[in-house]
Amino acid sequence: MGEKSVVISGIIDNIRRVFQVVNEQSKKAEHETGITGPQLWAIKVIGEHAPIRVSDLAQRMYLHPATVVGILDRLELRGLAKR
Repeated sequence: MGEKSVVISGIIDNIRRVFQVVNEQSKKAEHETGITGPQLWAIKVIGEHAPIRVSDLAQRMYLHPATVVGILDRLELRGLAKR
């Protein structure tokens, strides 16, 4: 394995570890609050930038607007967001 391959492999392993930690924290937050990590993130961004358009929220969350609409739908059902 060449030097570049070793470096790339290390970077990929580190990214995988970051995703594992984020996933674990998201599950912990959902268990403790009943709200998913993405929903908590949306609430945070909305709280910092309200009023905010769906497209702007999606951009700030680095998500597709259709994904954000689904998150907002679930938050609205729980009375945690209003459009």
